[in-house]
Amino acid sequence: MLRLTTGLLFLLTLSVGSVPAAGGKRLYRWVDQEGRVHYTDTIPSSAVDQGRAVLNSEGVRVKTVPPAKSAEAVAQEAELARLRKEQQALIEKRRAADRVLLRSFRSEDDIAMARDGKLAAINTMIQVTRSNVGRQQRALAKLRSTAADLERAGKPLPPQLTQDIASVERSIRDAYAGILDRQAQKKAIYDTFDKYTKRFRELKRLPVPP
Repeated sequence: MLRLTTGLLFLLTLSVGSVPAAGGKRLYRWVDQEGRVHYTDTIPSSAVDQGRAVLNSEGVRVKTVPPAKSAEAVAQEAELARLRKEQQALIEKRRAADRVLLRSFRSEDDIAMARDGKLAAINTMIQVTRSNVGRQQRALAKLRSTAADLERAGKPLPPQLTQDIASVERSIRDAYAGILDRQAQKKAIYDTFDKYTKRFRELKRLPVPP
């Protein structure tokens, strides 16, 4: 293997890019871990991961081989690629949502009508539930009155009466929980359609109302 170092006088006197290769072979210019510059016709195994320049028979650089990437650098590039992929996926998702929004609504009034329709449906369900609760509360009052009359008379409560009271009480609790859930749904609808309206204005370049 031909090896020339910068310590040799003739290399110091050569002009940049004029290093000749013995026998017309290519030379490799590389720097070892101690910072010494080498010109060789082959790359030793210990320097395979080092960056190097490939010179032709005229001593002209024809190619540059960068140093091998460290495991940390490879991991960072992989993470950056993952983040870019996620960002692009979010952009595509947003574009798809915008297309659906513009196809679904022609104006802000359309958005408001769709919102109000959903709210009206939920309000109807709440009203029905409250009406049912009222009937259940009246039934519960009668059951409890019967139980009180039996207790005052010193008679035992029939198991079925106790079960009926517990069942009606449970139904009333479930109904109130359902009303709370539907109230939360109403808020979610307001929030969602508010976002629709703001995005619609952005896409249509409409002025924001005062």
